[in-house]
Amino acid sequence: MRCAADTNFFISLAASSESALDALEVLRREARRFDRLATETVMVELRHLSRQTEDLLLADWARQALGGLESRWQFRPTVSTSAESLLVESLSQSLLASGIVPPEERHDGRILAESAVQGCVLLVSDDSHLRSVDRARLEILLKPFDLEAPLVVTTRELVRMFYR
Repeated sequence: MRCAADTNFFISLAASSESALDALEVLRREARRFDRLATETVMVELRHLSRQTEDLLLADWARQALGGLESRWQFRPTVSTSAESLLVESLSQSLLASGIVPPEERHDGRILAESAVQGCVLLVSDDSHLRSVDRARLEILLKPFDLEAPLVVTTRELVRMFYR
């Protein structure tokens, strides 16, 4: 099984957020069977944030996230085939056009599409736009492509899933 994480999860890990660290511990101990992924859009966002100069602390956290992604946290960056990239682009546009993801949240649409195309059952995100996705509508949109909708969970929800 696969799970993906949104950009904010990696920034929170770098910032030593307690809820992100707890979620990572759950993934390490309780969800070891998950292949942990960082999608291409997440990597693009982290690289962009690491180079911006308006918020130096955020840039530092993004650099730490890029450095710790694989070695410290055991998340594997994805590399899509050309066919997968075309499907991601099509799905992302459909997510935005249908209103499942707000039109101004282009990257969120791509991250959700990439997670589905990569076969992720979970997407860890504290982003309100991803959290508010209508799962039933998402499943209907993905069904013709024989894709499953990832369950979007916050870091706190992930911890509660395993420690009730």
